[in-house]
Amino acid sequence: MLKHWGVRPPLFLFFTYGDLMRLIEEVYLKADKDEICQKCGVDIAEGSNHLLESYIHKGVILSNTYCLKKRCNPINNLRLRLFWGVITLSMASWIIYGIWFK
Repeated sequence: MLKHWGVRPPLFLFFTYGDLMRLIEEVYLKADKDEICQKCGVDIAEGSNHLLESYIHKGVILSNTYCLKKRCNPINNLRLRLFWGVITLSMASWIIYGIWFK
């Protein structure tokens, strides 16, 4: 059995329309076989941790495997998007509050 912990996106991400690739889950788990990082090409040995992202596109589930190096953070890294999204919304609300109420 694979031991994993994951970050699950909010449900509203599943209900977008169009032909966009939608993120299903982003999971850190131990490799059950030898894998290759799809960004840098490094071998991921059996039993080592790696990032597995699953997407749905036109009814087909696609999976991408990444190593845990900082430079191999995938473009659609959910945690990174949430982090910068929260910072952006906080700054925007602070600016709007400062302009509107003062």
